[in-house]
Amino acid sequence: ESEVILHDEKRVIFGAARSLSEGGAFLEVSKPTHSKGDRIKIHFTPGAVAVPFNCIAEVTQVSKGPPAGYNVKFIYLEEEDRKRISQYAEAIVSRSVG
Repeated sequence: ESEVILHDEKRVIFGAARSLSEGGAFLEVSKPTHSKGDRIKIHFTPGAVAVPFNCIAEVTQVSKGPPAGYNVKFIYLEEEDRKRISQYAEAIVSRSVG
């Protein structure tokens, strides 16, 4: 889990990443204000991954809760960040299997 900052051209929203994969994430926010299809910029703080990173994502589903938030798919993500997420996901899977 890591804190996230979502922003578009109009507003900044603070939330938390509840799940994370190479393809996307579920971002919990107190009150969803975006709609399916919206593109948002996301800043992930260190937590789930050791190094902070930024990406551009598209909202694929809005959840009114609980928990309220967004399912997003990554549209643009640096290759190095994608590798870090992949390593994080593999570590979680190996912990749950073992």
